[in-house]
Amino acid sequence: MGGGSWGSALVKLLSANGPVEWHIYEDNFEEKKKYFAPECSNISSPPFLQFQSKPDFLLIAIPVAFLHNYVKSISFFARSNNIPIISVCKGILARYQKPMVQCLVEDFGVPIDQTALLLGPSHAEEVVLKKSTKIALATSNKALFVPFKSLLKRDFFVIDWRTNMHSLEWCGALKNVYAIGAGLLDGLDTGDNLKALYVAMCFSEMSYYTKDTEAQNWHYTLGDLLVTCNSKHSRNYQLGKALAQGEKIEHFLFQNKIVPEGYFVLKNLGANPKNPLFTILREIVLFNRNTKDLATHLLLTS
Repeated sequence: MGGGSWGSALVKLLSANGPVEWHIYEDNFEEKKKYFAPECSNISSPPFLQFQSKPDFLLIAIPVAFLHNYVKSISFFARSNNIPIISVCKGILARYQKPMVQCLVEDFGVPIDQTALLLGPSHAEEVVLKKSTKIALATSNKALFVPFKSLLKRDFFVIDWRTNMHSLEWCGALKNVYAIGAGLLDGLDTGDNLKALYVAMCFSEMSYYTKDTEAQNWHYTLGDLLVTCNSKHSRNYQLGKALAQGEKIEHFLFQNKIVPEGYFVLKNLGANPKNPLFTILREIVLFNRNTKDLATHLLLTS
């Protein structure tokens, strides 16, 4: 479910192993299919939650900014039919102040062993081009991991099993915020030295939300942070760079017609004194604080 670049890339991978019913919320299904999977004849686009047969799982790739319209019906459908939900959403639902899987379990009663999270250093644009990628499927239910892994596995696309969904999901949302800051620094031309310090401090700040001491998870959380803070593919990085160069956020969102999830995380989560970088970015993006204040803070903080 979802017609963004990541959802589209996953549809292309899944269609190699069987039919895919792609619930897309735009009127450009044929255009999307032609661009991402022109060779696949087993992709259809039925109405929302109306399937030709019971699906093996629901793969949710809807931008979190729009997910509040669907989360209740998705969770009810999954619970009623005992269908696993796999989320690739990276953001915070405003009403619940939580990321997707945590919200499904705590607020909509979806059993935790019926949920999973797909996350790690990955850009959809590279997956489509078959660039080597390794990410994690986090779930408490290994019986869910095994069949999903077999459906997606390719020589260039490998999935690892992790169990700590909480830390991975929060990091997946927060890294989009910090990527805005990375774009700001590059837009200000502060150089690699300060940016490296910034990314390291961001990773430290993430620990406030995750409290994760499992080093094996760091491969995916730190990797996801690094790729998002350093890639031209990152919409959040692009947003930060545009702001540093004087572009207004309203103009950026309208002109580019993309969903930088970090912007909505900043809107949906309040400031926190224990996370000064998050707070500074929130004030820059939402309240027009001087973009140079981020670099000043990095230089003056001990």
